[in-house]
Amino acid sequence: GLIYQSASGSAADGHAIIDNSGALSLTVAATAVAGAGFADASASIESGISQSAETYGDDDNAIAELTNSGTLTLAASADASGTGASAWASATGVHQYAYAETAAVTLATASISFNNVGPVGTATATAANGTYVLSATANAKADGVGGDAEATATAYSAIFQEATSLDNGDASVSITNSGSVSVLADAAATATNVGGSAEAAYAYAYAGTAFNQNARAVDEGNATVSLDNSGALTIAANADAVADGEATATATWYGGYQWATANDDHDHNAVVTFTNTGTFDLTADAEAAGGTYAYAFAFGDSAIWQGAYAENAGDPAGDASVTITNAADASITGVIAANAAAAAGSASATASIDDFLYQSAYADEGDASATITNDGSISLTVTATADAGNGDAFAGAYTDETVLHQNASSTEGSSFVTLTNNGAIDILVSASA
Repeated sequence: GLIYQSASGSAADGHAIIDNSGALSLTVAATAVAGAGFADASASIESGISQSAETYGDDDNAIAELTNSGTLTLAASADASGTGASAWASATGVHQYAYAETAAVTLATASISFNNVGPVGTATATAANGTYVLSATANAKADGVGGDAEATATAYSAIFQEATSLDNGDASVSITNSGSVSVLADAAATATNVGGSAEAAYAYAYAGTAFNQNARAVDEGNATVSLDNSGALTIAANADAVADGEATATATWYGGYQWATANDDHDHNAVVTFTNTGTFDLTADAEAAGGTYAYAFAFGDSAIWQGAYAENAGDPAGDASVTITNAADASITGVIAANAAAAAGSASATASIDDFLYQSAYADEGDASATITNDGSISLTVTATADAGNGDAFAGAYTDETVLHQNASSTEGSSFVTLTNNGAIDILVSASA
């Protein structure tokens, strides 16, 4: 990884803090070239940045904080070329942990923040201010007789946050983005030669999550999860396979997850919020072009997934709420596209989505609420196209689950589910063969 921080206090605060206004970069690159043999290249970033803060004292705090007003780049790339070739690239992003524990009645809190600060209009502001890029790129090229090419690119867990307060304290995690955060996976596999005697190409691209937030107050505390985006959040997975024989391309994006759990908390609450005044774009594009067969698969899973749970483990439980707010001129856009073409064989293309926006709130004794307010644009496009030159063609486009899912339930309190749309919500699902 690039940076590892660990701060622990047995009777005092534990603080892990990063403040970057310059340039932080970690690039891992692998290249393999075999003129008359098999080439294999692998590149990996296991953990780009890791922060851990712990406290075991009374009235103490565990704090993990990262502020980026400069540039942060974590990139893995693999390139392989030979008669047969395999390229694999994987990159993980920022992981933040906070843990607070006390045996006394006094509070011990755990809090985490990730602040990506974009241009503010000052003389020193530039377009690069507050830029965070997590990327994985894999390219494989095979040109031998019967040679295969396989490329896999995975960019995942751009921002992971986990805060736990074990006794008598709050747990909170937050992300603020007024710059740009990008999670990019690109895989390209080519198995072709002049004589048309190369074999198969396989390309796999996986991007996401952009955020994964979890706050847990085990006893006597609030659990709070928040994300405020006024900049640009981007997730993109692109897979491209070209072969004389069989071509397979798979592209998948995973959006973001937010959890808050408050247990045994004497009317303290579990609160989850996602506020967007900027752009949130998610793209999965799978392109397969084969000679004898082509298969393309594109998939998206939960642009925003929210869960809040206020549970009774002996004391009265509080409220649980999940909220998504998409402001005027803001946008949440999902694109899932699979295109397959076979020159002299069959072609199959499948595109699907599993829960675009998902909310679940549960309270034992308090109220439970799930709220979506849209004053801007929420759009989802799921398309599949198959073109077979001399064979069967199949295209399927699906919504595997509900596009907008809201659920609120309470054992003894009230339950509220609200969708307010003053903007535009557009869903297109289309298949063509």
